[in-house]
Amino acid sequence: MSTESAVDIFLHIRATRYLNAAGLVVLLYDHLLLLGEEVRYLWASRWTLQKALFLWIRYAVPICVIIHTHQLAGIGNSELTDKVCIIWFDFSLYLGQISVAFGNFLVLLHLWNLWDRNLRMMYATLSLFVLTFIGNMACTAVTIVSLNETIYFNRQLGLCAILDRGRTPLLWAPSIAFDIVTLVCVVYSALERPRSAQTAVTRVLYRDGILYLLLLFLLRLVNLFLSIFAPVSLIFIGVFFIWCSTTVTVTRFTLNLMRMEAREKARRRRQALHIELEEL
Repeated sequence: MSTESAVDIFLHIRATRYLNAAGLVVLLYDHLLLLGEEVRYLWASRWTLQKALFLWIRYAVPICVIIHTHQLAGIGNSELTDKVCIIWFDFSLYLGQISVAFGNFLVLLHLWNLWDRNLRMMYATLSLFVLTFIGNMACTAVTIVSLNETIYFNRQLGLCAILDRGRTPLLWAPSIAFDIVTLVCVVYSALERPRSAQTAVTRVLYRDGILYLLLLFLLRLVNLFLSIFAPVSLIFIGVFFIWCSTTVTVTRFTLNLMRMEAREKARRRRQALHIELEEL
């Protein structure tokens, strides 16, 4: 159980509030910045798995983070109960794991194109993704069971809190393993393929894919260290900020590729039209 003083808990909660609010501001600001490109490249396109995953991440995550920010702010929470806190805590953990899995799979779809849809790589990475997702959900369930008895509504601070860290390090372990293996595969593929054989789209795939996986790995590593070594009131300080950061990264990654693919198609049409005019 936690042995922190009331002052330490208050300062840690305030730091968590500020970082959570900063993540939300970044997420909403980036959402507005990319809204024009989203409308241009996505809304008019046909419905695909990629489009469905992108829109789910794009709109479900901000809604969840806004609700959590309101709860963490302690404004208008006087009627909350321990049961409500437990339900919200469990729901947000599962939703976070699912949204990160959707983001990973969205990146994986692009990486398969990068690997020229090599069946061996597709089956290997898909198997790794499925095993990681099952591991994540199992670890989340174990963590929730270990924490539910310690979750309560703190009436002095006006927010949901926990008394013990439980098995929170388990939340990050499977995803970190997935990030390492996938990052190694992408770097190996980039080094193996001659630079002269890379198009503008594949260069974006390599650059943004490596950036996304590396950023995700580092952020999850921070969460892992916090869950192990930080005081109990501070172990979730980076969770929602990191959730916002990974959402921004994967949506930018996807829209960058859509923009590059649209430019590549326009370039090919111009070339075809130029050839036709020359033949005339």
